Amino acid sequence: MPATLEAKATAIESLGMTLHQPKGAVFAPDMQSATPAFVMDDQQDPPRYRCRLSILVPSELDATCESLVTDHLLAMQGRGQKPTILSNELLPCGERDGRLFYASVPLDESTTAITGWYLVQMAPSQFLVCSVVSSALDFPTVRATLKDFFTNWDFADRDAIAVRQVERLKAGSELLERINPDRLRAAASPAPRWFRIHRLDADGRPAEIGYMTLSSRPGLRGEVDPSRDPQRFAGIDRDEGLLTEIQSRTVLSVKDGAFTDTAARFWTAWDRQSESWSAIATDRLGKKARSFAETGIRPPPTAAQPVPVLHVMTTSARIPDGTELEWEPDPNYYLSQGELWHLGRLLPRDGSFTGEFGVATYDGRLAQLPIRQDRWTRDGTRWLLESQPGRDKPVERSWFDANGLLVKRLEADGTTTELSTQDDIKARWNAAGLPIR
Repeated sequence: MPATLEAKATAIESLGMTLHQPKGAVFAPDMQSATPAFVMDDQQDPPRYRCRLSILVPSELDATCESLVTDHLLAMQGRGQKPTILSNELLPCGERDGRLFYASVPLDESTTAITGWYLVQMAPSQFLVCSVVSSALDFPTVRATLKDFFTNWDFADRDAIAVRQVERLKAGSELLERINPDRLRAAASPAPRWFRIHRLDADGRPAEIGYMTLSSRPGLRGEVDPSRDPQRFAGIDRDEGLLTEIQSRTVLSVKDGAFTDTAARFWTAWDRQSESWSAIATDRLGKKARSFAETGIRPPPTAAQPVPVLHVMTTSARIPDGTELEWEPDPNYYLSQGELWHLGRLLPRDGSFTGEFGVATYDGRLAQLPIRQDRWTRDGTRWLLESQPGRDKPVERSWFDANGLLVKRLEADGTTTELSTQDDIKARWNAAGLPIR
């Protein structure tokens, strides 16, 4: 592997490939694209290069990499640009046809941009294209790195990718079968555990950006709404299960004194067949407050509805009537919200299982029900869960102690959630001039 690239490969399942990112680069989905696409730059200020990977489906059935580069060059000239070709060479990717094209384009009397394309033919009338933008000043220093990047793409067999997903789901289903009522009861951790949330600031020092408490105990479904009197519960509200409670505060702006306070409760039946939750997030700026609420319910199965429907309702000041989403999750692969917070406690820690597995679970950040991709391994005295919330999503890493309790989580953007104490968090927030509840 060239020294310019990361040794660990990044899998892009939607494109059927793996790649090795240039060292120091950030690689992420293009959230503005309706089709699979990804953007990358080297995190310099300003970036020395920017790349975008996407699928190109030309209208010509007999298109080739060479013809597409020719059309691209003619289109540039048609827009009044005056490109000078720096490279137009064959660069196969394994057994696939590939072509690398670079041109310099004057922007004004003093500025020249470098634009490039690397195309690989994926199938008849389907190409993967990586567009490149750099400057005449930076391009000589990054050109070799980019070529290393292109020549180390690996296209996996798409059937093999599908088989791997089936194997993950099979492993996930087998793991979920192990979660019986006794195991779910044993996952409860009644004493609140405090977590510090921090991220490096512009000077590379850890900065407090939030904190969270997590606790769980046996409880009734109706208790997801803490304002209700349990003595008045009736019907399914009296069903027993695991009740998880989370309280958190997140810094929105230190300068403006803006915060988000979140209170959430998640309930899962002991037999795992139904769930409910309630989460309220309140943005605070001085005396001003604005709330957003999400409630979820998956009722118990009935003869008329043997596979219960998951209903998720969101409301806010802007949408008081709310919006509702529905799914009919397959119970063989579905993980409830309450179980998700106890995954370290529920997964085997006796060595009987390590490796990849897949489950479906609701993701409030995406308002979707994606298939998670997880890897469970031992890491010294701890256990490590490497998770992708959905296909091609950045990896999050969570470490658990020997009892399966969360001790640390590291997100792709560097946000770290770490086990702490109330006194430690209070001292850190006071030192930073931040108000703690």
